[in-house]
Amino acid sequence: MPAFLVAVYAYSFPVAAFAVGAESVANVFFALLLLSGAVTQLILGGIADAHSPRRLIIYCMALATIGTVALATLDLHPALLFAVIVVLGAGLYGVNPPRDALISDLSPPEYEGRTFGYIFTAAMVTGAPLPTAIGYILETVGMREGFLLLAGGPILAILCVALLYSDRVYVAKPDASVDASD
Repeated sequence: MPAFLVAVYAYSFPVAAFAVGAESVANVFFALLLLSGAVTQLILGGIADAHSPRRLIIYCMALATIGTVALATLDLHPALLFAVIVVLGAGLYGVNPPRDALISDLSPPEYEGRTFGYIFTAAMVTGAPLPTAIGYILETVGMREGFLLLAGGPILAILCVALLYSDRVYVAKPDASVDASD
């Protein structure tokens, strides 16, 4: 994200006798992405207990897609960039509470810890090479085009979660908090 913001926007500004460079501004926007994600996680933590985690994951991935596509296709004024970064952070990190609720719902109570361990290990192992792959894509096709390709990630996540609406893939436990009609 910071490399993208420096390469595409390169916003900088003076403060008194100092010049705040593009790298510093990009890191402020990156911090904003993380902070908006943290706030969203706190909000969605309670909401995920009362509503369908599948639906909330789809909403979050839709926000992530909108944010990524906006970054890739629009020339944003710093104020609009601020808003897009907040939306992107909310989408990318807001998914955590409903994802965890869904994992808890899908796994038997006696194997819940093991299930989390397997899922997060798989996520780390498959996610470890992604920074290198993403860097290669961004260098090869360009920053904006690469970010547009990255928007395929949340779209793929939406499709995977949508499969959980099929009775062939997912059947809610009778005592589960997720309404089968969701």
